[in-house]
Amino acid sequence: AMAALGLRALPVPMRKAGIDLDGLDRALARPDVKALYTIPTFHNPLGLSTTLEHRRELLAIAARHGKAVIEDAYEMDLRYAGKAVASLAGLDDEGQVVQLLSFSKSLFPGVRIGAVVARGRHVDALLALRHAADLGGALPLQAALADFMSTGAYERHLASQRKRLKSRRDALLAALAREMPEGATWTQPVGGLQLWLELPEPLDSRELYADAMRAGVLVSPGFQFNCDGRPSRGFRLSIGSVNEAEIAEGIERFGLVIRERLEAGASGGGRASIHI
Repeated sequence: AMAALGLRALPVPMRKAGIDLDGLDRALARPDVKALYTIPTFHNPLGLSTTLEHRRELLAIAARHGKAVIEDAYEMDLRYAGKAVASLAGLDDEGQVVQLLSFSKSLFPGVRIGAVVARGRHVDALLALRHAADLGGALPLQAALADFMSTGAYERHLASQRKRLKSRRDALLAALAREMPEGATWTQPVGGLQLWLELPEPLDSRELYADAMRAGVLVSPGFQFNCDGRPSRGFRLSIGSVNEAEIAEGIERFGLVIRERLEAGASGGGRASIHI
């Protein structure tokens, strides 16, 4: 999306606690950087959620440099464990945050309805862009969604959806504990649709992705999430469209693929990998 608009992304490293704040400070100090795009709640692809302290520090850095913050909160409704943490928009006293919300994950993709939360100077700019884009959305669908929410049906749906996702998350964590090799690590999300699996060396996500596909398992290889496409040992695993039995079978198959690749590497067989 950025490339189509003629924009260039400047990546900032991610840590276990979230976006690296020192790296962010250096990035936002650059005059050619105009805004920060971030997913602090149920990060895609990592599944991480940042703490209240981290969010306050992030906002302080952005305010010091006078840069806008785009908070993508598209999965914010899908928390199924732990206490909710105030969003960046909720903590914003400077009018610097533009928050993006969506119903495409909490309901279904075909809804194609989202929302924007903004204040101050951002509102006029967003309204101008909206009018330039298509003048408006599908009003009958929006009216139907508004009615669905006003009756309390949306909250009831979310309750069952959260219960379903937590059960799937638990099944995935249990399967990973059974099937993954020594040295593998993974995140433990408290909401959203994904977690991040990091495999030990010398495994490479590009090669394992092809092996997994042949085994009938669809996973998202980590190199696809790097701005420069560099090699990765990571994978995004999603629970959005699979049940507990499918999760168990899929991770069992994936674990077998990983063990075969490790054994082939240990014995000198199979394809060689070169890491630069």
